[in-house]
Amino acid sequence: MAFRPDGRELVVVVAKGTYVLVDPEAPDGKPRLAEIQEPLRMADEFGTDPATTAPRLENDFAPLKPECDVLLVGAAYAPTGRTARRLSVGMQVGSVSKAFNVTGPRRWRMSLAGAVAPGEPDSITTQPISYDVAFGGTETDPNDPSRIDTFLDNPVGRGFGGRHTQLSGRPMPVTEELSDPIRDAQKAYRPMAFGPLGRSWKPRAQYAGTYDRKWIEEFTKK
Repeated sequence: MAFRPDGRELVVVVAKGTYVLVDPEAPDGKPRLAEIQEPLRMADEFGTDPATTAPRLENDFAPLKPECDVLLVGAAYAPTGRTARRLSVGMQVGSVSKAFNVTGPRRWRMSLAGAVAPGEPDSITTQPISYDVAFGGTETDPNDPSRIDTFLDNPVGRGFGGRHTQLSGRPMPVTEELSDPIRDAQKAYRPMAFGPLGRSWKPRAQYAGTYDRKWIEEFTKK
């Protein structure tokens, strides 16, 4: 059950199916229904701490969903099982596509000129992809805990320093846009991942409207 803005009740009907996309035993190679079906998800799922990690999977219920989501939980793999420091990943479903670069773990470092610069990434065979390792973050002033800087597009990421953080030695994002690699410690970058955005993050919160005094006065008159 759900409610419309005017208070009327809604009945939300959800149809969900789990498929095996690549079946080596199928002669035609077509997807098939999986023997074990994923149950309906009643609540969002996060990492170890919902307050500081990105959503991994979202609940399956929405009062209105005129279009579908295309999301992916996965990792980047170096080709042929070898190691790599950088590689490109992408996904496409119909006309929807997205691609970006993935690096091994790396940290901001102090250059010989005294500026903060990207460090060389470690070699990887596998790198999990999520908004936890994309550009973003929340930083608290060590001298004044009441002063908090948050990258609203991705509060749980890494690489964002705000005004109070010494970035040298801190982890960098391991995902970045194909056309805009992360090089400048003072610049804000677009977070790159395939999973869902947090409901309170800026890209989604801007569609929630405003619940100010005008809204309260107009709503109570209905």
